[in-house]
Amino acid sequence: MAYDGVALGTDTTLDLWKLTLSNYGWDEKGFTMLFGKHTFFMLDQTFGPDKIESEGGTQIVRDVIYRDGGSAQWVQPGAVREVGTLDIITQVTVPFVNVVDNFSITEAELRRNRGRAKLKNLQASRRLACKVRLATGIDERMLQAPTSSTDYIHPYGLPYWAVKITSTQAETAAYAQGKHQGENPSGFSTTGGIDASDSTYSRWRNYCAAWTNTDGDITEDDLLRVGQMHRNLRWQVPRILADLATPAFKKLSIITNQEILNSVGKATRRLNDQIGWDAMKGYGIGYGDMGNPTFGGIPLMWADYLENDTDNPLYMVNHDHLYPVIEEGCWFRELPAMRQPAQPDTFVSHVDCGFNLLCRDRQKAVGVISNATS
Repeated sequence: MAYDGVALGTDTTLDLWKLTLSNYGWDEKGFTMLFGKHTFFMLDQTFGPDKIESEGGTQIVRDVIYRDGGSAQWVQPGAVREVGTLDIITQVTVPFVNVVDNFSITEAELRRNRGRAKLKNLQASRRLACKVRLATGIDERMLQAPTSSTDYIHPYGLPYWAVKITSTQAETAAYAQGKHQGENPSGFSTTGGIDASDSTYSRWRNYCAAWTNTDGDITEDDLLRVGQMHRNLRWQVPRILADLATPAFKKLSIITNQEILNSVGKATRRLNDQIGWDAMKGYGIGYGDMGNPTFGGIPLMWADYLENDTDNPLYMVNHDHLYPVIEEGCWFRELPAMRQPAQPDTFVSHVDCGFNLLCRDRQKAVGVISNATS
């Protein structure tokens, strides 16, 4: 008996893939995802909808007033007044970087899953896995600095803006005075296009301090250093310049690894036993509802990627001054499905993101306590 069915051609199956992608919703509630990492701090906290700015152009540029210029003069009526015309503005520049992934299907899979529900489930599972891979990659890279000054591929992650203290700096009088000493990241001559090692731009530095012990054992002095970092990130604006103010620490986060979290918890219990009263009143350290340590009521959050950092960093991040800028129209953007030239029976949909992390003010945005680097 002759076959009288109609076979789906390649173009038809490609159309079927495209139509299903574009016309059906993605609630994705029917899947359970087994994750490779516990926390997505940077993606959840830093990339929240109220923190993202979107713009076009080839790079991200912001003006920064890096010094006051001149000085106020006390004069008598009618006295000659000196006029200064000093340059006080520079620019922080950050390039857009791109990360991409894709999900695909073969023509045979399309033929064998032609029912709408079957095809949608197949697409949804692969689309979800693609989004998780992108989310994981972004979150982990945002907790790393670019590999070198010639690395134009990776984003300016948190360690790029929050430079750790060196062993030399930890011995200086400036450190004892709580000065901002985080200059340029290792291997970089600038930070966002501004040379923080130049005394002219000395205000373009982040706060940094060193732990007492290199094994993560938190002491009473270390708790005081956390408090000192918190105070040194709080730069006040005169009321007459209220337009320069942003909500103080409305979006403050503190992240670290398990070693520091556990050690802070032990130090808090030890102080309660020794002193006999709430350590929050003396050191700002306490416990949250879930048992996590807190500082000033702010929970210390676990970022599991920091388990890879043997310097045991604790970061304070003010999201009013450190936030992502997204390339306009390019945030988890899904491109139309297309045929792979080298695999004519495979269709692929690409997903891409264009963004970078922008620091508007290193004095206020970031602080880090860690083991001193060489």
